[in-house]
Amino acid sequence: MSPLEAIVAATRNGALASKALADYGTLERGKSADLLVLTADPIADIRNIRKLETVVARGGIVDLAALPTRRIWTRTTP
Repeated sequence: MSPLEAIVAATRNGALASKALADYGTLERGKSADLLVLTADPIADIRNIRKLETVVARGGIVDLAALPTRRIWTRTTP
């Protein structure tokens, strides 16, 4: 799966699967959206998805310093 396909799967296809594409999943007028502004292109390298500059959630800018510093959903190797 390419980086672009992964992003579409997580956003548009996720909304489609939850039967909520009319409300979110793509950036369009009238839809609800949380937004990540990145400092690097995630299509060039999917790891760039972690290079956050700004996060907008529920209409407000999130304090990046207040975000967790440890991964929450990391699997441990047996």
